[in-house]
Amino acid sequence: MLKFKSLKFKSSAVVWIGLTCAIVVPGIPSPAQANPYNACTKDLSNAKLDPVSIGQGCAEALHPDTVGTCVARITAPTVNPITAVSALDACRRVRRPLELATCVSDIRNSDDKQAPIMDVLDACRRSLLPERFGQCVVGFRNAPLQSPIEKGLVTCLDATDYRKDVILRPLSDLVNPYVPMTPVNSGNSGQVTPVPSYTAPTTQPTQILPQMF
Repeated sequence: MLKFKSLKFKSSAVVWIGLTCAIVVPGIPSPAQANPYNACTKDLSNAKLDPVSIGQGCAEALHPDTVGTCVARITAPTVNPITAVSALDACRRVRRPLELATCVSDIRNSDDKQAPIMDVLDACRRSLLPERFGQCVVGFRNAPLQSPIEKGLVTCLDATDYRKDVILRPLSDLVNPYVPMTPVNSGNSGQVTPVPSYTAPTTQPTQILPQMF
């Protein structure tokens, strides 16, 4: 009888421990957390956006959770702030929302009171590689250049400041195709005029200015 009670107690303990382990499993998100649209609506709600803007912003986003995070990170600082409407408009129009938020944050942190914050937001949005663009502006802002942020925005975004001598020519101008010669009687006895059977197109090389960022 004693042995049976001891065995029953052990079984209950195993069941209780198993239930505890099954309930507390770190690293597994809840269904609400795993839903990217739910995460987006929470972030935009915390940013004090109206329900219509929240619905459109999250529904039209390819990765709604990253758009919500982008808005949350941009609107978080209270010094030199950015409105939630402006942040959402920028975050939903870029391919890399998280890099956009990093770009704005890095430049704002380099000079949080003097940075023209709306120009910073627009320049980061226009850049193809926002995070790298932010590093460029911050690098020029730091010593030894200590360039103003306004000048750094223009310099880093202006593609004409980088390798102006690069010219991309059409492949037809670079490769000389094989042109067979066809003998044609010119009307004169004993005289043959070679005429090419193929004429390569003539196009003017177009100067392409590559964009660095």
